Amino acid sequence: MATFVAVLPAALPGCASTPEGVLATTTPADLTLLLAPATTTAVGVVELATDGEAVPNVAVQGNDARMSNARTPTAHASTHQNAGTDEISVAALSGQLADPQPPIIGAGATQAVAGNDARLTDARTPLAHATSHKSGGSDAIKLDELAAPTDVTTLNASLTAHGLLQKLPGGTTTFLRADGAFATPAGGAGNTLYARGSFTVATGNFDLMCKRLQLTGSQRATLQGTARLRIT
Repeated sequence: MATFVAVLPAALPGCASTPEGVLATTTPADLTLLLAPATTTAVGVVELATDGEAVPNVAVQGNDARMSNARTPTAHASTHQNAGTDEISVAALSGQLADPQPPIIGAGATQAVAGNDARLTDARTPLAHATSHKSGGSDAIKLDELAAPTDVTTLNASLTAHGLLQKLPGGTTTFLRADGAFATPAGGAGNTLYARGSFTVATGNFDLMCKRLQLTGSQRATLQGTARLRIT
């Protein structure tokens, strides 16, 4: 039988030893009996656990399958939330989040604008875009779709520029002259169509226009002063 020698501390708790700290025995069984089991506070005999063995007072070996197998972690969502011990930034994630996430409100390039942001409702001067409203522009404005004009003469046609027709004066005795003015024809009341019968024309130059002028024995056409009568 072989002899096993263990060199131990001079004062090993739980077993006897020689002053030199050498404990001799002739069999492994005798050595086991002399050593107390190890605890969390004392050195002693340790029994190694088999793979997957889950009993008290045995030590798990380094190649135990439980040291490397995948497993469901315990609940720890709070550690990944805002201000948690293992906070996760969504900026580093990919794909679509399962639940709607509140946007980050701000004025930055990657931040969202709040619905009550003053910039969404404040008045501002538009950028120059007159060409878009002109003929052929991307947003041309039709003249007949504008609001009704006011009683101003700003856009009236003139001798030097095209424009709008000025406001009509009403009545039936005037006409629009080439200089842009409404006027009564020269000579007074204008050209008058006279019916058959006797009539007197006031002093002035007048055109008597009718299809037929018939003077009977009791009718007369009288010219007074410098008046002229043209019958057409």
